[in-house]
Amino acid sequence: MNRTQNRVTSDQSYWLWVTRPEFYRDKDGKDRDLLEPEETGLWWTCHKDTRRGDLALLWLTNPRSDIGYLFQAKSDSYDISDDRDAVRRGWTYACDCITVFKFVQPLSLSEIQRLPYLDEWNALRANFRGMSFRFEPQIWERVNRLLMGSNRDYRPVLRQLSGYISPKIQAEEELEENLSLHLGVLRRFGYDLELWHDRDTNQSGRQYVLKGHGGRIDLLCSERKGRGFVVIELKNVRAAAMTFAQISSYMGWVADRLAGRRSVRGLVISRGYDANFKASMDLLSGSKHPVNQIDLSDLGFE
Repeated sequence: MNRTQNRVTSDQSYWLWVTRPEFYRDKDGKDRDLLEPEETGLWWTCHKDTRRGDLALLWLTNPRSDIGYLFQAKSDSYDISDDRDAVRRGWTYACDCITVFKFVQPLSLSEIQRLPYLDEWNALRANFRGMSFRFEPQIWERVNRLLMGSNRDYRPVLRQLSGYISPKIQAEEELEENLSLHLGVLRRFGYDLELWHDRDTNQSGRQYVLKGHGGRIDLLCSERKGRGFVVIELKNVRAAAMTFAQISSYMGWVADRLAGRRSVRGLVISRGYDANFKASMDLLSGSKHPVNQIDLSDLGFE
């Protein structure tokens, strides 16, 4: 991929995002699968000044108390203040993002506190009480130097993303652009669709923001010869259980906010799927709101 096409169009900012155990741990006490670098359907609360291409280290609060992941923003921030649950939690803005690196050796609080040159770090001085902190460039460099010292595979990843968009983000955006312009390729699979346009908000069905929810639908479409909606989720990887949970959540929002009596179907376009995704998909087969899957290779998208 051409590096010039992958460059961040504006100055790249650096952030520390803070999260609690309820958002990073599952019922078994392990880090949640959605944080794995293989997952791409992720949104996170952020500062209102966050822009596509920004990098963010994720601070995991007690019991972890360490930096465990590196994220890159896939979108500019968007307002989620009309979400009652978000307001209750003090959330105002979110952005779509991906996990680009999981640290085998996280950077712990005790390691940070031993270093006098980090005394002026705003997040440390606030005891990491907050949701988002902007890094000063020199502090960003020093923290990342520590992370590179104990995670030997991290340096080339960070170098690749400094001033650039992740190839994973770029590939998904190109796939989305291609399909949005050629929805006709889905007709032989039984989908005669057009991209939805919301007249009330003048919002396109591409990257459709779910007000009061968080997250965005890759492609929200309507049927040409029917009155139903089709929610399309694109994955340049294998679809998994989190993929099914994600599209089901989006379908629920569409059914509640837009569809009225119209049907809502889900369509995942991915590079295959795992057993958990198939089990969930089979469970809804024949229901009012089914989820189906089409392989990227069957569409001619490689």
